[in-house]
Amino acid sequence: MNVSWKIAGSFLFGLILTGVVARPALAQSAETAPVTLDIGYQYLHASAAGATLSYPGGFDVAVAGTVAGPWSIVGDIGWSRHSNTGLGTNTNTDAFAYGAGLRWSAGNVAHAKLYAQMLVGGETDAVTYQPTAVNVMLQPGVGVAAPLGRVGVYAQVDYRRVWTSIAQNDVRVVAGVRLPLSR
Repeated sequence: MNVSWKIAGSFLFGLILTGVVARPALAQSAETAPVTLDIGYQYLHASAAGATLSYPGGFDVAVAGTVAGPWSIVGDIGWSRHSNTGLGTNTNTDAFAYGAGLRWSAGNVAHAKLYAQMLVGGETDAVTYQPTAVNVMLQPGVGVAAPLGRVGVYAQVDYRRVWTSIAQNDVRVVAGVRLPLSR
């Protein structure tokens, strides 16, 4: 079975499981809930020292809780994979990022909510048959969320700076569903 289909199946299973577990919390919409869970597909494009690598398979999970007014605290984890098959070998490059920070949400614009966030954390990079590297990352981003019944949908774009032995600059695009976690 192709790795991309395994990732897509795992993502779909996670969405279904989250919908079953979070169902009691859906009494409030994702737009007004003080705590939300984002689950989405993630595409990552990394560049370092003139070389680029795209990670077409990935997912992202974030939890945000309102602190005061438009400000929320956000925790975010994401995983991306690039697979390369050739000459009888199969090499996988995985990027696992984790961070926390602040999100500022603007008022509603045409039934959608715009937001900007800044995360600080780390990125763990693993390549088949090579040692794992753990590095510090800073990730500013912007997004838009729109209600879809009691749940919501969102899309965001982030720039990720990863401090490795060489400068690494990533662009991440995420789209998914936003679920309320509080009543």
